[in-house]
Amino acid sequence: MNYIELINTFWKYDEAHQFTCAETRLYFYLLKITNRLGWKNCWHRSDERVASDMGVSIKSMKTARKRLTEVGLINFESGGKGRGVKTYYEIKVVDSLFSTPKSAD
Repeated sequence: MNYIELINTFWKYDEAHQFTCAETRLYFYLLKITNRLGWKNCWHRSDERVASDMGVSIKSMKTARKRLTEVGLINFESGGKGRGVKTYYEIKVVDSLFSTPKSAD
């Protein structure tokens, strides 16, 4: 799946789930970083950095991250507690709106 297909799939999901501004911003932020890393689809960044780059509180970012995970658009694995501890992110590849998401390579 390419960049445009991921974007189009996101908007199909948005029609069904009506994402908040923070959820939308987080998804496109994660796409941007994945793209900048040459589509390396398992990378890490601190929660503080992601929230700061998004311009939202850490709580808002975590709520958005949880929802995007619940609907199957992303995966994340928290690195633990503590300032500067990094979380790993992965964009999910979805074949169609209601199919089971797959990990992107």
